[in-house]
Amino acid sequence: MLLEPKMSGFEKEAAKMLLLDDSRSSDAEEFPLSQLKTKKSAKKRRKVIVYKPKHTCVTRMLILVPIIIFICIAGGVAYFIVKMENELDSMQGRIKTLESELKTSTEQALTVSALQQKIEHLQKLPAQISSIYAQIRAVNATNSQLRSSLAAVKQEFQSHSTADIEGLQQSTAQIGSALQGVQSLQTQHTQQIDTLTNSLQQLQTSLTSLQGNVSQLQQEASVPTPKPSDPASDTSHSSEFLDVGKVIQSLQQEQEAMSVNVGHLNTTVATISHWKEALMPRIVALESTPHTSDTTDDALAEKVTQLQSQVNTLMSSIHSQTPDGETGHQTSNSTTSDVPTDWRRGIESDIQVIQKQLDELNPRDLNNNLLNENTTRGIQQQLERALSLFKAENLKSVDDVKQDNQAIWGRLYQQHGDITDMQKEVDDLQVRVQDLEKDMGHSPGPTSSQSSVRLSTVSESSTQHSVTHVHQQPITIPEISTVDELEMKFFIMDDNDDDLLSYAELKDFFGPNAPPKDQLMQFDKNLDDKLSLDELKTALGFQEQ
Repeated sequence: MLLEPKMSGFEKEAAKMLLLDDSRSSDAEEFPLSQLKTKKSAKKRRKVIVYKPKHTCVTRMLILVPIIIFICIAGGVAYFIVKMENELDSMQGRIKTLESELKTSTEQALTVSALQQKIEHLQKLPAQISSIYAQIRAVNATNSQLRSSLAAVKQEFQSHSTADIEGLQQSTAQIGSALQGVQSLQTQHTQQIDTLTNSLQQLQTSLTSLQGNVSQLQQEASVPTPKPSDPASDTSHSSEFLDVGKVIQSLQQEQEAMSVNVGHLNTTVATISHWKEALMPRIVALESTPHTSDTTDDALAEKVTQLQSQVNTLMSSIHSQTPDGETGHQTSNSTTSDVPTDWRRGIESDIQVIQKQLDELNPRDLNNNLLNENTTRGIQQQLERALSLFKAENLKSVDDVKQDNQAIWGRLYQQHGDITDMQKEVDDLQVRVQDLEKDMGHSPGPTSSQSSVRLSTVSESSTQHSVTHVHQQPITIPEISTVDELEMKFFIMDDNDDDLLSYAELKDFFGPNAPPKDQLMQFDKNLDDKLSLDELKTALGFQEQ
């Protein structure tokens, strides 16, 4: 019987753990624990199974250990971050409290400085009152001195004799009469100067009216401007212009005669325009169909002869009013020769040119001229151009008046705002003075609230006037008849998505049906050349409904 080798306790425990009866494991290796036999009956060797650790356990341990270390480090870092955030929050709270304390301290310092200034002003009041008393005493002293000087003067007058006083009075009366004579002469001279200036003004107005009538006659008859008068022809009348009254009277008579002539010419031009309107269908017919001679040519010839007869009567009337060149006398009026007649000669020559042109016309040439594109359309273009210029000038003047009105109201609102700010400052000062009086033990005086009431009434009246000042007439757009259509098309037209609509956007959307810009921009309250939805509703009359 062999002896079992001695083993330590650790080795025994390891041997017990390795001794397993699982003989079905394929991973185990069999080896004898010892060569000794414990019993005779048990001669078989016992199987000892030893398990080897796999590689996966080692790799798992190698991965798990760094992960645990990283988690620990991350937890520590997160803890430190949270702690630092808490410290930062506490520091921010302290900073805010310090800032609030600083603001309150500055405000308190300002109030204290203002109170100190008020106290200094109140402390200076007794000195000011004493200075006022000193001034009153000085005024009383001067008053007493004046009274004493007046008494001395009275005594001196009483000491003089009555004869001296009467002589002095007579001399003063003579001086006064002389002054009155000088003043009367001055008034006479001023009256004469006024009469002369009035006569000159009347002369200027009559001349300007004559020039306007002549220019109007030239524009209506489409004749060239008359040549200026020759100064050499006016030498015979130089002596007659010395009397201003005669010149004014002659100019008035000449103006009346000129107005009669202009009336005749206006009627002639009106008849010509009526004939032109009557001939327009014929012009269209002649442009569309070839020209053939018919009975209408005879009617046209009769109209031309009538026009010539009217021109002849006008010429005869002008000849009757012009002076005779040989005798120097007039046929109808004896005072029209007081002024130069060169402008008459110019008008006469222009009318002769027109008569000559009418004499040269015949119905066929007239039809050919009417068929000419430059003749009819040129006249139409001139009329359209004059009408557009007239509209543009009137609209510009209206816009200028509106802009001036808006500028005046803007200045009024600005002044009203400045006045309200000053009233607020005055009220604040009154409150501070009352507080100071209360602190000093004085009874507060009454506050003047009439100014604030007056300002409120002024503001109300100004706002009411601004609301009712301009009442624009609403415009119409055929494509918009309801508020819903307006809102839908407004957002469609708004290309910039700024809730404002310019006139270009509206013009691009509606085309020729768009209203005029000057009428539409009357409702632009902000003066930014854009309309909001409310302003457009007001322009179309939906806001008033």
